[in-house]
Amino acid sequence: MICLAQLVEQASHVQRLCPRYLRAQLTDQVKILDSQVEVKQQQLSDLSEFLRRRGDIEAEYARALDKLTERFTHKTKKKEQWGQSVCQVWSVLLTQTRLESREHAALGDTCCNTLTQRLTYSTEDTHRLHKKSKEVGIQMQDELLKVTTELQTALKTYNQYHTDCLIAEGKLKEAERLEERHTGKSADSVKKMERLMEKRHGRVQETQLKCTKARNDYLLNLSAANAAMNKYYLQDVSTLIDCCDLGFHLSMERVMKCYLASRWRIQKTEETGLKQLEAAVTSLDQGGDRDALLQQHDSAFCLPFRFNYHPHEGDQVCEVSAESQVRYELETRFQQLQSRLAAVTLETEESSGQQIPVVVESCIRFINLHGLHHEGIFRVPGSQREVNLIRDAFERGDDPLSDSECDLDSVAGVLKLYFRGLEPPLFPYDSYSQLLECVQIEGETEKAAQIKAIVSTFPRPLLIVMRYLFAFLNHVSQYSDENMMQPYNLAVCFGPSLLRGLDSDDAVARQPQVNDLVKTMILQHDIIFPSQSEQPGPVYEKHMTLEQEYCEPITEEGDGESEHLPKWEAVAMFDYVARSPAELSFKLGDLLILHSKASCDWWRGEVGGVKGLIPHKYISVLDGASLYFSPSGAISGILPKDTSTSRIYTTHFLNIGRPALFSELHPPPSDVKVIIILTSACEI
Repeated sequence: MICLAQLVEQASHVQRLCPRYLRAQLTDQVKILDSQVEVKQQQLSDLSEFLRRRGDIEAEYARALDKLTERFTHKTKKKEQWGQSVCQVWSVLLTQTRLESREHAALGDTCCNTLTQRLTYSTEDTHRLHKKSKEVGIQMQDELLKVTTELQTALKTYNQYHTDCLIAEGKLKEAERLEERHTGKSADSVKKMERLMEKRHGRVQETQLKCTKARNDYLLNLSAANAAMNKYYLQDVSTLIDCCDLGFHLSMERVMKCYLASRWRIQKTEETGLKQLEAAVTSLDQGGDRDALLQQHDSAFCLPFRFNYHPHEGDQVCEVSAESQVRYELETRFQQLQSRLAAVTLETEESSGQQIPVVVESCIRFINLHGLHHEGIFRVPGSQREVNLIRDAFERGDDPLSDSECDLDSVAGVLKLYFRGLEPPLFPYDSYSQLLECVQIEGETEKAAQIKAIVSTFPRPLLIVMRYLFAFLNHVSQYSDENMMQPYNLAVCFGPSLLRGLDSDDAVARQPQVNDLVKTMILQHDIIFPSQSEQPGPVYEKHMTLEQEYCEPITEEGDGESEHLPKWEAVAMFDYVARSPAELSFKLGDLLILHSKASCDWWRGEVGGVKGLIPHKYISVLDGASLYFSPSGAISGILPKDTSTSRIYTTHFLNIGRPALFSELHPPPSDVKVIIILTSACEI
């Protein structure tokens, strides 16, 4: 049972909220539903206006297309040249335009009449449903308010009877106290007190019975009110909103589906017409049109007669002749030209075995040695003045890139400029369309196989240069985490220079396809191009100046030659995974031995007894008094030798892996504990 205090609290809560809050909330609900129907009617009105104006535009466009078609149909009929393939293209184009005009006229009629009429009906239905739903909703709200009013009445009755009960019980207790004081007095007083006690007991029983009935009535009304509130807010409100929206979304769906069907029909008609037009364009036949023209006008183009030789005044010679001396000079000159041509051809093919152009090989070698880590290589433009100087030096037969003083971006610009200036381009014109069709293939393996089938038909010199170039671009993309040149970025830089069509008008439209094709060839170059065993010739080497001895592990200690090599110590600042057999892999904090500089970006050195190339950007070279921390937190390095005792710092370094350079003159950071141990050791 609910305790008395809880009943009193609930009663006061209902008495406080029901009259004002509930009625105001129900009024707000009606206002919100009214505003929603206004929004829906405005949406239907706006959509109807849009479709009407769209229909007017479509109808006007259809009339314009129809006038255009009639005008040029009349012109082409006058020319009477329908036997030619060009006129056939005209016929297909005009037919396709006429069909397009009809479809747009049908769309305009649908928008102006059918769809707007449906929306008008939907507006009327929405208003009618809202009006009926509002009436039902107000009726449900009245029933809810009636239940809450009954609850308030029961609450007031219960409070009144409970108050009377408390008063009767108080009077009974007072009578009991008086009875105790009259004990031992006269018989009349005792009888009088007995009658009073009997009367008070009867009053208490009567008021308790009424209070119990009032409480039960209040509890029943409370349960009924809660049930009514739950039903209204959890079921009736949702049902009421659904009734207001009944048919609205379905009407919108049907209208938009009808509109979409008309648009899809127009698109399908256009696609069919474009395919027919493409077939007509493909069937353009210059030779056939020429033969048809000659046959149609046979009398105008037939051979009239043959000219005969008429000797002058008895001359009997009737053939071309020359003096023997002139004939000899002509034959001698002809033989000299043939010999010179053969010598020049042989010299071009065999001089120093140069199958890769000098400018291509020199620029790639320079970038290989100095620019693989250079951010924005091929994307950042170089100095135009330096580009011109390098290009002029190559044209004179010199190699200006024999030293490392040239600007990397300018060298990259020279390489791009060379391929951009090729005429015809590196990829033949007749393969342009075939290669771009390969882009539509979904699978990368199938796409690469189709590209390989096309590329394999190219002449051998082109194949060798392409194999060399794309292997180099693939190598550059392997360092994209540093140079920011992913395969797609390289394709954007090189695509327009390598692959061009005869028609420059569609170059911009087809540029995404060109970029995708070149990107695929960079990634799949080893599949697309033949290997050296399949096609002998020069191939790109990832490390052109690497000596073989730096790739072999050290098997003997105390090698006399290695003992005399200069050595520097370095610590790995980051993890590095070798990208080729010539490079070395290492972990953060590893100790490395450096022998010499291979280029501005590479060291020759060794890690764990294995020699190879070490990237400069991943290490920190230590001087004689430097210390560094390994990932475990311990110090490694070389301390300066001294006749006195040396100080070794044993630390707990919170920022693991961060190099620390400090000595007695430079104290360690605050987050490092330093324990100084005196020892005679000079090295850690």
